[in-house]
Amino acid sequence: MLNLLSDFNHNDVTKRVTFLEKNMESLLKTFRFVAFISANVISYYVMWKNKCINFMITKHCFMFEYYVPFQLEHRGIIFLIILFQIYSINVVLNAAILYTLLYVYSFELLIARTEILQELISNIHLSKNKKRNYRILRPIVLYQQDFFRVFQITKNFFINFLVPVKMFHSICLTASITDFALRKDLLSVLLIIMSFSALLISHTIGQRFTTAAGKVSETTYNINWYEADVSTRKDVLILLSMTQKILMVELPLFGSLSHVAAAKDFNKVYALYNWMLTITKKLNNC
Repeated sequence: MLNLLSDFNHNDVTKRVTFLEKNMESLLKTFRFVAFISANVISYYVMWKNKCINFMITKHCFMFEYYVPFQLEHRGIIFLIILFQIYSINVVLNAAILYTLLYVYSFELLIARTEILQELISNIHLSKNKKRNYRILRPIVLYQQDFFRVFQITKNFFINFLVPVKMFHSICLTASITDFALRKDLLSVLLIIMSFSALLISHTIGQRFTTAAGKVSETTYNINWYEADVSTRKDVLILLSMTQKILMVELPLFGSLSHVAAAKDFNKVYALYNWMLTITKKLNNC
């Protein structure tokens, strides 16, 4: 899929895409280092908060309870589980980071394609010469059809991942906000930042792509079609009708990815947080 997205037919790519291509390896190393540090900070923070070093309270020393099917010394069990926990958190964070980078990079390539298409259309200058107009419009129409095909492939690929990922981050954001309101826990703050950032990034990329695709139709409308022959005017009308379709990333159950949709999602999270906080306080008072 990346090879398909990276095929720009010898057109110049944007500086943004060039920067990502040159620095992708450095970005991956940086994010992996951040994931490793975060896994250690989360694990040791839980131990420090529950005073595991002094009192060895095994039940509260980890983010989750673990079943150990063999007998070891108390310190040995804690040490092994801590290592396993750090490794597990590191794997999860790395998978999330790699997926986010793939999502951002793929749609940056699509946005670059829309910018190239917009530039090609803006350079069109039609005349009364029908054959000349045909030679100008034909490669642009073919490039636009190829762009639609690539967009559908990319969207169908990411929809299978975006739905469960968005659902997970929405639930995680709600639970972590509620937990922070009740206990003022630093771990909850980290989860809030990660979940909020993931949701905001996914919606921002979707909004940027929709905005970039919308500019193509505006550029098509500004072509000097009125100076062309009748046959070319019909071709321009077909080209304009193709660009009128609003391109956006739409998810089942969640709708489109945009800034408006992000605001609605955060409002839903806030409403659910208030409900969970009220129910939890009532249960604690009983």
